Amino acid sequence: MNCTNHENTLCTLFCPHHDSFFCTACRDSKHGSCPDIKQVNSEKFYEKRKLDIKDKPESYNMKIRNIFGKNDNDQNDCYIIGISMLPNSEILLADNRNKKLKKLNKKFKIVSCCKLPNRPFSVCYIGNNLSIIALHGNVIQYVKVSGEIELRNEVPLSHECFGLACHGDTLYVASKSTIYTYDKRCDKKRILYQHGGRDQFYKYPIAISDNGERLYICTDKALTTIDSNGNHISTYQLDGLYDPDVCVANNGIVLLLGGRDNDKVYQLDYNGKNESETVRNFSDYSRSLMSLAFDRERCRLIFGDYTNYLHVYKCELLPC
Repeated sequence: MNCTNHENTLCTLFCPHHDSFFCTACRDSKHGSCPDIKQVNSEKFYEKRKLDIKDKPESYNMKIRNIFGKNDNDQNDCYIIGISMLPNSEILLADNRNKKLKKLNKKFKIVSCCKLPNRPFSVCYIGNNLSIIALHGNVIQYVKVSGEIELRNEVPLSHECFGLACHGDTLYVASKSTIYTYDKRCDKKRILYQHGGRDQFYKYPIAISDNGERLYICTDKALTTIDSNGNHISTYQLDGLYDPDVCVANNGIVLLLGGRDNDKVYQLDYNGKNESETVRNFSDYSRSLMSLAFDRERCRLIFGDYTNYLHVYKCELLPC
């Protein structure tokens, strides 16, 4: 069940004193002095599943095609560097080259578009019809995403900002070497974890598990998994990465876009370890796939690239 105080955040704790379920963000603010708090959602609660991406999408009435193309007023080809799913299954696209945020409806048609002050690196929904965007120049831009997209306030940071994730009241911001946490107003800055990132990549994507207990960080030639306290869990090595991306699908499945030519999607488990063989090889699109997201409502895997295309695949969750 979702927490009543934090939109789209799973309840992972139970308080017998108040007879209520709540998320980790509520623990300190509402149940800090309560005894016998119990964890109710952990690794053992994830039923083992494998995500099957259909080998021939056209045979399932789902073919790869240009489904939004380039806007008439776009000066450059679209460079979809980040994708974010909204609660109503609308889709946000961060277009780096054109400095725009674009919103698509369920039929993959653009319904709103907004010019950004600078090039975006990632986009993340934080609840209450608000999203944040990491912009070039160390800035977090707030955006209203219900109805027509509208820019709100922006917050300058004292460090680079590339990857973004949100769980409850906590924002996670990735620079090239450090993961920071903030509250939703970008206050209460804290260093959570430091990794060995270098200048090799254009972005450092991060994703977070549904229960907020695992954070997945794309670093040099690897995916690093840490817990919510910043403790290292695992490192999954790959044979080269080219602007990788990571997202979380159903049942604790972690999907990593990478490989030497960014042409493979790997399925990892809750702890960021190898659970199965490569989900799918996309060699036809090597060095063009830049971002991915998972549409849970329709069980679709969505890719963005830098040639004006989105690629949508029908998926199926199968028992392992």
